[in-house]
Amino acid sequence: MARLVAWDVQNNAPSEIYEENDLKAASELVKKDCDVGPPLDASMWAVIDQCSTELVHIRGKFTRIAVLGRGEQIEALHSQFQIYRDWMNARAKRTGKLEKKLKIKLGGYQAIHTNLASKLAEVRNEVEMAAIERETFRRLSEHEAKSINKRVSRLQEEVRQQEKRERELQEVHGKLKDQHWKLEQLELRSQATVGAEPVAYNQAVEAK
Repeated sequence: MARLVAWDVQNNAPSEIYEENDLKAASELVKKDCDVGPPLDASMWAVIDQCSTELVHIRGKFTRIAVLGRGEQIEALHSQFQIYRDWMNARAKRTGKLEKKLKIKLGGYQAIHTNLASKLAEVRNEVEMAAIERETFRRLSEHEAKSINKRVSRLQEEVRQQEKRERELQEVHGKLKDQHWKLEQLELRSQATVGAEPVAYNQAVEAK
């Protein structure tokens, strides 16, 4: 366990490194020889938690912390804390490197996402404005259709009034024209009576 932790945290490779195929074969043998056993219940987990809190690694082996002296307990806890801190620092460095790589790789995607989000917002606003305009024109069309019917009815009424007025004026014109003709006839008769030569009745008698 200590070697694995040292390899993981301090990057100290062990003296013997096994091939992956050998590790898989050993894992299969362990699975065949070891009985899985019953599933762990709450009491078993409590025992495991108690053992993990009581056992500490000191001088290459795990020992119960209760059997150690005061100085050894401090040394063991300090060593354990140092291992955890080194492990956390190593993870933090790896995480920082991964974050930098992700920023480089995802920087373009983030810019594309920002650009597309902006365009999407603009298109959404345009769609909303188009919907508002369409609804406005629809209402205007309905109002205009009603107004057209009213205007047509009013114009038809005006046409009927004009036609009636025209007929009345034509009748008046006809009457005035007839009166004018009668007056002209009377004037002609009057002029004919005044301007005619007198009839010589005596001469007419002598001629007979």
